[in-house]
Amino acid sequence: ALGCMSQCLSSMTRLTSLSIETPENVGCCLAELTQLQLLELRCSLCLHDLQHVMRWFPSLRHLDAKPIRCDWGATTDLNLKALNALESLNLNLQSGVYAEFFGEITSVVSLQNTPGDPISFAALSTFPKLRHLGAFLNFPEHYMSNIFSQVLAQLTSLQLEMSKKFPRPDLTVIADKL
Repeated sequence: ALGCMSQCLSSMTRLTSLSIETPENVGCCLAELTQLQLLELRCSLCLHDLQHVMRWFPSLRHLDAKPIRCDWGATTDLNLKALNALESLNLNLQSGVYAEFFGEITSVVSLQNTPGDPISFAALSTFPKLRHLGAFLNFPEHYMSNIFSQVLAQLTSLQLEMSKKFPRPDLTVIADKL
């Protein structure tokens, strides 16, 4: 089905924005659409395909990605630095994909983590453009740390989900740290 779709889309050379809503990896489909001059892209991609997006679409400015862990092998060979050329990168992390994988990427403006997966506020502090965070907090230490307060200070939008296993945080304590 994705192959047929890429044939149809490849003839639409005036497209500058593309959104493919499917939980599947669309990397193989995107690799066939390199003649498009996309400025905006929204899709699900394997981590290894994500590193090729800027080569496929050098004019891309905004990427809204759901990175998928398709290969549970090593991630040390990932080279995502080309994503720094983006004006904005929105990440909706899927299970097994962590913010640490994007530590060298300065274009991250929005990040949503998967409930149940740990979130590293140290990793988030390396994203200078981060303005939106959607985080599932499992442990009280998450929202009591100084680094969490530093990350909060740069945000303009915050969506928190708290674990039911732990007491709700005192938001005035968090606000006092800002």
